[in-house]
Amino acid sequence: MSRGRHARRRRSGTAGALKGIAVVAVAVGIGSFVAYQLPSGRAQTERTSLVHSPRPVVSVARRSVGHHSAPVRRTTHSTAATTTTTTSLPPSPPPSEVKVLVANATQVQHAAGDATQFLISHGYAGLAPVNATAQRSSTTIYFEPGYEGAAFEVATVLGVALTDVQPVSSDMPVASSEGADVIVVEGPGLASRMASSSPSST
Repeated sequence: MSRGRHARRRRSGTAGALKGIAVVAVAVGIGSFVAYQLPSGRAQTERTSLVHSPRPVVSVARRSVGHHSAPVRRTTHSTAATTTTTTSLPPSPPPSEVKVLVANATQVQHAAGDATQFLISHGYAGLAPVNATAQRSSTTIYFEPGYEGAAFEVATVLGVALTDVQPVSSDMPVASSEGADVIVVEGPGLASRMASSSPSST
């Protein structure tokens, strides 16, 4: 009997030792599993953060070239609005009511007479042409009060710049402008354009 009890005790001790070893092995396995899962979880968290991190989105238009697509850069040009300002001329009477005196301020013969005939052909009331008291290098058109618009129209007909139109002044190289509404002091440029073979004394 004593020998049998000892045998049972040895078997019981061996079984307990085996159970203890199994428990330790399971604990070690669980610890290893947990240790393995923690880095994996952090890596997964980091990957998730990278996926969901906000990044700028760049849109690129692509053009199909054969079986491939190539990026196409589009350039937009802005066009500034252009404003055109139109200057209206002052009112003026009809040409037939505008008396124009032409004074030849050049050495070109018959220049004033030719310009006067040219203006008459455009409906103006041309006065007898005269010679200027001094020569001028360019044409200037003078006007009496109330005839500014008429002077601009005369300048347009003769091809003279509107900047060369001004009110009558004491430095006009004309001995007398009595009866004239508009006075044309004719320079070389206008004289060359108006020159003709028509007989004239000025």
